[in-house]
Amino acid sequence: MLNRYPDQTRSRRGFALVGAIFLVFGLFMALVGSGIGAFIGVIFGFVLLLPSVLFGEVGFQKFEKIISKIALFGSLS
Repeated sequence: MLNRYPDQTRSRRGFALVGAIFLVFGLFMALVGSGIGAFIGVIFGFVLLLPSVLFGEVGFQKFEKIISKIALFGSLS
């Protein structure tokens, strides 16, 4: 599923991995009882996980450009 476009495979896997980590964080925060932490974890998780799974090649390129523009340390890479 993440290998549909060979030139985007690594970035799609990376976004999906980070999204899954945020989802696990959100679920853990929900178990602990932190509603704000759970909300933040789930939102960030879905924002990073769903585009890597659902978007096509052009849509994912646009998503990467938007993420790189709002990234805190985007200019360091």
